[in-house]
Amino acid sequence: MLREPQSEVGRVVFVGLAAVAFVYAVFAGVFVTSNCLSEEKREETIGLLFLTDLKGHDVVLGKLAATSLHAIYGMVAIVPLLALPLLLGGLKLQLVGRMVMVLLNTLFWSLTAGLLTSALSKQLFRSLVAAAGLIILAAVVLPLLAWVMLEPWTPRAAAAVMDSPGGYLIFASPATSFYLTAASVWTNAIPARFLWRSLALVHGTAWSFLVLTCLVLPRAWSSSGLLARQRWLERWQRWRMGRPERVRASRRRWLEANPAAWLLARYRHKPLNVWVGLSVFIALWVAGYVTWPRDWADPSALTLAGLALNGFLKTWIALEASVCFGQERRNGALELVLTTPLSVERILRGYQRGLRRQFFWPMIAVLGLDLLLLGGVFVAQWHDRGVSFPEVFSRGWPYHNARFVWFMVLLCAAGMWVLVLDFYALCWFGMWQGLKARNYPLALLRTVGQVLWLPWAVVLLTVLGVAMVEQFHLFRLPNLGWGEYWFLGYSWFVATLISVLHWWWGRRHLRRRFAAYAACPYGRPSGFGPSRRPAQAGRNRRWS
Repeated sequence: MLREPQSEVGRVVFVGLAAVAFVYAVFAGVFVTSNCLSEEKREETIGLLFLTDLKGHDVVLGKLAATSLHAIYGMVAIVPLLALPLLLGGLKLQLVGRMVMVLLNTLFWSLTAGLLTSALSKQLFRSLVAAAGLIILAAVVLPLLAWVMLEPWTPRAAAAVMDSPGGYLIFASPATSFYLTAASVWTNAIPARFLWRSLALVHGTAWSFLVLTCLVLPRAWSSSGLLARQRWLERWQRWRMGRPERVRASRRRWLEANPAAWLLARYRHKPLNVWVGLSVFIALWVAGYVTWPRDWADPSALTLAGLALNGFLKTWIALEASVCFGQERRNGALELVLTTPLSVERILRGYQRGLRRQFFWPMIAVLGLDLLLLGGVFVAQWHDRGVSFPEVFSRGWPYHNARFVWFMVLLCAAGMWVLVLDFYALCWFGMWQGLKARNYPLALLRTVGQVLWLPWAVVLLTVLGVAMVEQFHLFRLPNLGWGEYWFLGYSWFVATLISVLHWWWGRRHLRRRFAAYAACPYGRPSGFGPSRRPAQAGRNRRWS
């Protein structure tokens, strides 16, 4: 890409940075606002607010302002990075301004969607899943629906469909706003009214979410409805734990092995949930292949499917690891565990064993699916060249690009290697963040952001930096050849280094600070954080 014209590099880098910012904006509601009201409902403190003169809109707007401030600051910090590709040429300031408007509008929409699901739910996991489902429905399902509807149409007929009342359903998706703005970087054929219509509909949907939250919260905070669902709750608890005799046998077996591991292993539905999630992912991919066989069998589509599959499993690992210690620390359960003869090392080893029990076989299955997708890439290449499977072995490699084949093999091997490393990094770093963070969404955001998103950001910023250096003629990189291999090797090195560092960091701090944080249900322990500075300053004055 660096050998392309600088204007083209600027466009690609701008769209890449905007895509990262869009992912941050569209999923901010899951991590920031989806737990702010449900947490108050779980702790039975939201009713105290309604004993005062506060109304529903006062509580909702106050929660929105208090929880979304850091997310807005993060989005504002991204804006200067979006303007950097202007120096490379090929972009207009008007496009950058439109993209910033789309990102801020998407952020507001996501935050209000998280508020609505938080007002309707009381359980933490249910609120997070509902927020993620609502966001994925609007940001992924609706654009795919638009693709299915408009693909067979000519451009003029598609424009007529978009102007019809049914087209407004497509414009209500934040992904539509982002796609229209990103596509305008390369073409001027997209009517401006489409973008403004999408922005207006997304903004109106966000305000409707906010109004619904204000109306629902005063009526949904009471927990009296739980009594009517007591029988269903008992059935759900029986399904989660299993039959009493099976529960006793499993408890005896795990308590003899490691009592801490039993805290995670007692929920028999957790490994089943992972298998169900993978099955749904595979079913969606198969449905896409049946609908679009040629597009779905393309090597780039298969590569994206492998990346999405690995990212799906990694995100689930981070979700489970980040919730291990947070709730137990706040309700004092970890402090009680420390009074037992169990050592800190054995407690941590038990939790790690419980996570390994939940994700080991699904991870093996994902590794096998990666190999199947790699085989699918080869079969697609042979099919495009008119070579049958037996001819590959009888006539040898000249019938397809050996350089491409080896690149895909190395890409698959690097992805499998990083998946195994990320499992341990996410487990240890996620448990550490769950122990020290104020709330669970914050721990999940830190774990996913620092372990999964940070390598992509480093690679993207490196490409941007190299392009900027060459643009200003400070120096020019030598043409070493095999550029895709250098890029893959650098990406693999960055991902490996970040995973190993977070693995070491989480394990080290858990071993050293687990007891101190477990004994302090709220806030930081007295020996760590800002409270340590005065003592350190006193020691420095004493030695000076």
